[in-house]
Amino acid sequence: MHDIRSIRDNPGAFDAGLKKRNLAPLSAELLEIDKRRRAAIGDSEAAQAKRKALSRQIGQAKAKGEPAEALMAEVAALEATLKAGEAEAAQLDQELVRRLEVLPNLPFDDVPDGIDETGNVEIRRVGSQRNFAFAPRDHVALGEATGEMDFAAAGKISGARFVFLKGRLARLERAIAQFMLDLHTSEEAA
Repeated sequence: MHDIRSIRDNPGAFDAGLKKRNLAPLSAELLEIDKRRRAAIGDSEAAQAKRKALSRQIGQAKAKGEPAEALMAEVAALEATLKAGEAEAAQLDQELVRRLEVLPNLPFDDVPDGIDETGNVEIRRVGSQRNFAFAPRDHVALGEATGEMDFAAAGKISGARFVFLKGRLARLERAIAQFMLDLHTSEEAA
């Protein structure tokens, strides 16, 4: 998820990154939601500080034996303002998170512009291209054919370009990760 502070610091770069992903600029909308959220938080904090000061005055008035009903009524009125401000801040925070978490990662500046991977530029090629006696298939086709990769289910949960690994393939990935952890910890311990 994108950090609203980085968008606040450099909205132009954020919009440029979205443009590289063929998305409309969103920094103005996101910053407006953030501005309203921060204002609601500020109002809530101001109401809370005023309530605290009034509560202190109520305590002092009661200690002196003076009537404090007017101050208590003002504190009660502040409670409603405080709760409304907190609710608005929470609602705006949820809206901001909802909008930020669905945005894709921004590409680096040196990534060429293009609609999809067909716009990629080959920088160099190492070695010669292999010729197979059969029609090679990529990992996606092989994973789906064996039933050990589920792109559809992962897409529903995480979005495009994610995959769930199942069965032997999931165990293989776990074993490789465990092997690397064991290898590096044994080398560091020696």
